[in-house]
Amino acid sequence: MADKAKSLSTDTLRRLLSILRRSIHRAQARELVRRNVALLCEPPRGRPGRPSKSLTVQQAQALLTAAKNTPLHAYVVLSLLTGARTEELRALTWDSLDLDGDPPTIQVGARFGAAAR
Repeated sequence: MADKAKSLSTDTLRRLLSILRRSIHRAQARELVRRNVALLCEPPRGRPGRPSKSLTVQQAQALLTAAKNTPLHAYVVLSLLTGARTEELRALTWDSLDLDGDPPTIQVGARFGAAAR
């Protein structure tokens, strides 16, 4: 694990250790090993992961302010509130909206899952 910590992130190391622990647990159930020694170790710190690409609260507020009174305002609000991907929202048409429903719904499409509320 220490060798892998030079090239992998801490989260990836945690996942690897989890896989190892589950594998040994299954071997224990089949009486192939007597003890799961992987339960005794902690994953080392790995390389830092990539920085988040999410907007900060201040960036989201600035975006809402900039989009106010523009044709994109509804698109920006919908994007921020639902967390839907841009490719999902760009495909929306007026017949995707049910504004009279309780609650109002947006049918994102069968391939993207259920309606967003």
